[in-house]
Parts: sequence; C-alpha cells; structure tokens
Amino acid sequence: MADHADQKLKQTSLLSFLTNSLVHNHSPHQSKWQQDFDGLIDTKNGMVCTIFQDLKNISDASSSFLTGNKTYRIESIRSHFMSPKHLCCVQAKLVQEHAQVGQLQGPMDVVIQKIGDKNKIILSHMFNTAYFVLKEELPFTKFPSLVRLQVKNGSDLGRIQSYVNDKACARFAPHISAYVREKITDEVQNSDVLSVIFDGATDCAISEVEIVYCRICVEGVDLEHAHSQGTFDAIDRAMTKFGCNDWKEKLVAIGCDGAKVNIGVNDSVATRMKADG
Repeated sequence: MADHADQKLKQTSLLSFLTNSLVHNHSPHQSKWQQDFDGLIDTKNGMVCTIFQDLKNISDASSSFLTGNKTYRIESIRSHFMSPKHLCCVQAKLVQEHAQVGQLQGPMDVVIQKIGDKNKIILSHMFNTAYFVLKEELPFTKFPSLVRLQVKNGSDLGRIQSYVNDKACARFAPHISAYVREKITDEVQNSDVLSVIFDGATDCAISEVEIVYCRICVEGVDLEHAHSQGTFDAIDRAMTKFGCNDWKEKLVAIGCDGAKVNIGVNDSVATRMKADG
C-alpha cells in the first residue's frame, strides 16, 4: 500500500510539473506575440487581453482572454484580436483616451481631417443643403437635384460626386440631428422655467403615439408683484427690453387666462392697458 501511495504521489508531482511547463513554456514566440498584439500579456493564469479586462462592462464575459487563455496558439490569439467584441473595446478605449485629453473624435471628425480646405467648404455647403431638405420635410431623393441646381448656378459642389445622391443626405441627417438636439438640450437645461404641451393620437398601425412640445423662456423678466400693476410693469419691461417702446400704442388685442388679475372689470392688467393705450 505504501509503495502504491508513493508511486501515485510521484505521478501527481510529475503531472503538476508537466502542466506548469506547458503553461509557462508552451511557445518560444510569446514575447513576439505580446509585441504584435497590443494588450496581450502572459500571466500565471495564461494569456489575457488587458483591453478586455479594462472594459469588462462591454467585453465578452465568456472569453478565455478575460480570465486566462492556456492554449498558447497563434490562431486563438488572432481570432480574439479580430473578433467584433475586441474591436469594439479598442474603439471604446480610444474614445476614453481622447476624452481625457479633450480631443474626442467621431467618424465624421476623422473624415473631415483627411480632406482639404476647399473640400471642407464644399462639404459644409452639402450639410446646409441636407439641412434644408430635413427642415422642409422633403424626401432624401430631392437632395441630388438641389446639389445639381447649385452646380448649375456656379457652385463647386460637383467636385465630390460621391456625395451627390440621396444616400449621402441620409448619412448627413443623423449628424445634423445630433447637432440640433445638442443645442436644444442646452437651452432646455439652462432655462429657469418651461411649459409642456402634449397630445396623443392613434396611427394607422393602431399604435398610441404621443407628441410633446416644450416651450422655454430664454430671457425672462422677473415679476416683482403678482397684482395687476406688477404684471403690467413686467410686460412693459419685457417689450421695452426688445426695443418695442411704443407697444401700448400699437396694442389691439391680448390673450390670457380668465384670472381676475388679468381681465377683471375694475383693476386688472386689461384695464391698465386700455387706460395707457
């Protein structure tokens, strides 16, 4: 029994030695692999991808390169580094690095940097044309016709023929939308007060939809008192602020709710406007 136990212990030790040798000395090309594949390092658990480890929230949790890959095969490494998940993590890491130094770039920024100054002007004019199509709610198929019209009137828009089509207008649309949305978002966030108008409807697919309008006050006038004189003075300051000093002489109608302070018979904003008009 003792001899059998000793033999089993020796086999176990030999197996452990061989396993460690295979893990840490599997290939003489490990150093070169780490140079060729950015983010690849060798650990006691095997080959791991540091980019995956830094971005665990978007990486593949089931990947062996997150915890340690012990195959030490160049095919496995290439497969990992060409996988969509790894490429996505690489792009995310680049965005983080650019954001830290204030040089955040998007796909359109990269494209614009690669074109000349003259083509930048032409591309800017194409963006303006696409914005007109969107603003007037025209179909994207009108974009090429508008570009050709400008070319006929002497514009250089025809220099970039690859953008003279409806698909280019469709590519411009999301970037224009993001720019406009950013400005609106800033105005809404910086507004002290706002009002919301909404209504629901059922479309042809019998799906309930809701449209929401938000009205904001960009440059408001403080109301010192809520009585009729205070409200009237606030209106007067607002109109004068925008250069309409003779607004009371021009006034022919008003619109307000039925509050007594607004349209009361004896002392209201309406009676004061009539008296001063």
